[in-house]
Amino acid sequence: MLLSQRAKKGSQILKLEAQACGLEKDMLLSIGEGDTQEAVTIYGFGSILLAAPLEYNHAAGEAVVFLPSSPPMAPVADVAERVR
Repeated sequence: MLLSQRAKKGSQILKLEAQACGLEKDMLLSIGEGDTQEAVTIYGFGSILLAAPLEYNHAAGEAVVFLPSSPPMAPVADVAERVR
């Protein structure tokens, strides 16, 4: 996956080359809105919204790689039981 546009320091949006990402998840838009409700399938994406601003500038064409996911956090009740 590559950046399709330059990403400036302070930005929280990465524009990526359009990618088929294997998600193929279904979703509904305008739920309960009558004539405008529709079902769609996600095929890929082209932008990523970041939780924090970038610290550096990045050029178009730079590689973007997803890191392995962290293990899910234990539910609060489960943690409380282990502390006792």
